[in-house]
Amino acid sequence: MNRSVLWCGAIGLFAGLAVAVGQWSATVRESPLFRGPMISDLGRRPFFDQPVSFEGVVRLSNATASTLKILDVISGCGCTSVELSSREVPPHADLEVRMHVSLDRVGRFGTSVTLLTSRGEARLHVQAELFRESDTLFRHDVAALNQRREASFSVVAFRSEGMSPEPLRVQAPQWINASVAEWTLVVRASESRPARWEAAVTLRRSSDVEATSGDHVTVLLGDNHARTIRLNGRAW
Repeated sequence: MNRSVLWCGAIGLFAGLAVAVGQWSATVRESPLFRGPMISDLGRRPFFDQPVSFEGVVRLSNATASTLKILDVISGCGCTSVELSSREVPPHADLEVRMHVSLDRVGRFGTSVTLLTSRGEARLHVQAELFRESDTLFRHDVAALNQRREASFSVVAFRSEGMSPEPLRVQAPQWINASVAEWTLVVRASESRPARWEAAVTLRRSSDVEATSGDHVTVLLGDNHARTIRLNGRAW
C-alpha cells in the first residue's frame, strides 16, 4: 500500500480522536481550584413508579496555595441536594461533596453542582439513569417448549427495603397450562442496591395444538409491569 495513503489515514485517525477528546473536555472541564473527579456517575436503578433516590460522594483536594471558602452551592435542579464536609478548605486539604438526587421518571439524567468559592467557581457534573425492570430482566426458553412441551423461565424483580413483589399472574391461551412459583429473596437490600427477587414460571402445552404467530403469553407483576412472550408460528 502507498505510504502516503497510510500516513493520511493515521492523520485522520488522530484528528478524530482529538475532536472526541475536545468534545468531552468541553463538557466536563477540570477546575484550577480543585483536584479530583469533576463528574459523578450515580449509576442505574430500576423504576417502580415511585421516586428513586441516588447518592454519591466526590472527594476533591484544594489545588491552590490559599484557603478556599465555599460561599454558596448552586444545584442545577430542585431534585438535587448537596452536603459539604466543610465550608473552608485549607491548601491541599480535602473537601467531601455528598450529593442526593431524587428521580421520578425513566431515562438518563444529568445536572450540575456549582461551588462558589472565594477564588472563583468550580462545577461538578452529575449523571444517573432509571430503567424499567421489565425492559431487560426476563428470560424464557421457547425452544424447550417446542421440543419437550414444557418450558420454565425466571422472572426477576427489584424492590427497595421492606417491599416484596406482588403475586405473579400469567395470561395464556387455554391450551397452555401455566404455573407460578412463589417469589424467593435472592439478594437483600443495602444502602447501594435494592433487594433482588426471583420467581419461576412453567408453561405446559397440549399435545394436539399448534401455535400460530399471534399466540402469546403475558406475565403480570401486579404493579402495571408486564412482559409479553410471543410464540413462533411452527407446530409444537
